[in-house]
Amino acid sequence: MDDAAKSADLADDIELRKARRSARRKMRQAINDAALSSATQPGAQTRGTAARAKTDIARIEPKSLRAPTGDQSGLMQPAAQDDAFEVAHHAREARMQQIRRELRRRRRFRALGILVRFALFVLIPTAIVGWYYFEKATDMYEAESTLVFKSGSAAAASGGGFLSGILGGAGSPQDSVALQEYILSRDILRRLDAEHGWIAHFQSEDIDEIHRLKADATLDDAYSYYTGGWLLGGKVSVSYDIAEGVIRLTVTGATPEGAKTFADAIIGYGEELVNSLNERSRTDGVRAAQENVQDARGALRDAQRQVATVQEQLSIFSVESEAGALQTRIVTLEAEIDEIFAEIEKLKTVTSNQSDSRFVPLRTNLEVKTRQLRDLRQKLTGGGTPNGERPSMAKLSAELELARVDQATSQMMYASALTSLEAAIASAAEQSLYLETVVQPTQPNKATKPDRLQNTGLVFLILFAAYIVGLLTISLIREQAAI
Repeated sequence: MDDAAKSADLADDIELRKARRSARRKMRQAINDAALSSATQPGAQTRGTAARAKTDIARIEPKSLRAPTGDQSGLMQPAAQDDAFEVAHHAREARMQQIRRELRRRRRFRALGILVRFALFVLIPTAIVGWYYFEKATDMYEAESTLVFKSGSAAAASGGGFLSGILGGAGSPQDSVALQEYILSRDILRRLDAEHGWIAHFQSEDIDEIHRLKADATLDDAYSYYTGGWLLGGKVSVSYDIAEGVIRLTVTGATPEGAKTFADAIIGYGEELVNSLNERSRTDGVRAAQENVQDARGALRDAQRQVATVQEQLSIFSVESEAGALQTRIVTLEAEIDEIFAEIEKLKTVTSNQSDSRFVPLRTNLEVKTRQLRDLRQKLTGGGTPNGERPSMAKLSAELELARVDQATSQMMYASALTSLEAAIASAAEQSLYLETVVQPTQPNKATKPDRLQNTGLVFLILFAAYIVGLLTISLIREQAAI
């Protein structure tokens, strides 16, 4: 009997140990479930919840299910062990239900807090901005225009056609940048205000308080209002399209008439700037060529006067004709003298008396002809006339030839100067730029600013992004503080 009792007690002890191990496995699974269900909570709360679950389960575990010590393992009866396990199981389930309800409540409270903060920091400010734009913001009107630099070379090559001027040579990006800088400068703002009352236009009481220019605004304030900032856009916008080579200008006004007036004025100021910038390049070369023409004309005039002076000294119109006549007379006299010599030689064959009266007329005629020939030769190539009234024909001819050479040279220089002047004028026309208005500004029919829906949506996106960033930052701070 003692052996049988011992065997029965041993079997009961084995079953009790199996039941205890099964109960502990279920308790550990419950602890894991509780930890997973609270994973949405911050790190410190999750670890605290898991620790409390372990403590509560250890507290509700009956002493009857704890590991036996010494000889006590054989003192508990199987029925008592089953009852203790059932009680522990129900207590564990009740505690787990309580933990789940607490976690659900905390999640709902946290979600409600997130919604409240989202409404406070995002929805309500967006609603206020939307109310302002849709109920209070003043309508603004835009006048748009398109400008392009037209090169004189393109216009000259195509006969000055408009489309050819656009498709032909255009200004460089530096020219476009210079025009943009001028349009957005204080100089244009001063002229707009002085000539068209730009500042007073935007100080009108009809404009809402945010978009209105202050009544005591200085020129710097007006300039900031003119060009715009990161909160409010400017009233003048200009951009350069590199691909198309055009400049787009947008001018905003509180009234349709004001927008068109300001746009026309700005375009006029830009045309004046382009003309002034190109005036020196257009005129410098032409001015130098004109001076050269004046100098060449003066030199040609002096050469012509020199030719006229020589002709007056000769009392003839043409040196060539006068010299030809003298040469003809010299040849004739030489022939006549040769005939007289021939007659004298013939007479000598008849008589040897040199005092014969027939020699007298021949010798007298020979002396006269010889003197005439000497005078003609002196007049042609010698020292001039016998009485020294004028220089020789050769000297005057040389002077006249030099004067004519100077005259021809002056004529060539004058012709070259005229050609250079024409080339300078053509080059100035090719190098000059003109500001052409492709699209004229027109009076707008409806307001295009402010863009109410776009601005409201932009404010919502900015606030939402800031809210998300702030939420993540706070979570990271809490996580680091809990470590």
